[in-house]
Amino acid sequence: MRQTLKFWFKNVLALLIVIFMMPSCKQAGEKTAEKMMEKTLEDATGGNSSVDIENNKITIEGDSMKAVIETKANTWPVQAPAEVPVFNIGKITHVTSSEYDDVKAWGIHFEGVDINSIEKYQTQLKSAGFKTSKFIMGEGGSLTGEKGKILVTVTIGDKQAHVSIQIQQ
Repeated sequence: MRQTLKFWFKNVLALLIVIFMMPSCKQAGEKTAEKMMEKTLEDATGGNSSVDIENNKITIEGDSMKAVIETKANTWPVQAPAEVPVFNIGKITHVTSSEYDDVKAWGIHFEGVDINSIEKYQTQLKSAGFKTSKFIMGEGGSLTGEKGKILVTVTIGDKQAHVSIQIQQ
């Protein structure tokens, strides 16, 4: 059930971003998208859901999860754990935050990032006390850092990066 919820949740988030970024009939489109996504989530999970689209921000709530997507956010999330070094390479394109079960998570999306950034960020994570592991293949790769209940994952490819921060509550 949890895997199914995560699958639907990720797909619904992607669809909402696409719908939200369409400029025509914005307000009517937002309300239609909200109702469609609520129905899709409720059908998939069997639980209640609420979707709110307003001012470049999408909020999705269900029985055991909450997600916020800020499509115009361009700064590191201040709510992220202070122990996590700021990834300040490239330009932030949007930020997501979510809560499900006992996990709080942030996703920070970047452009203009090359694979060499992994080395620099790995050094920063290690300096902050994280145990790290990395995988590089060609112009892409990933880095994982773990410290206590915090997990940081960086994925880089095609000059784009995604930093995922998860903390077990």
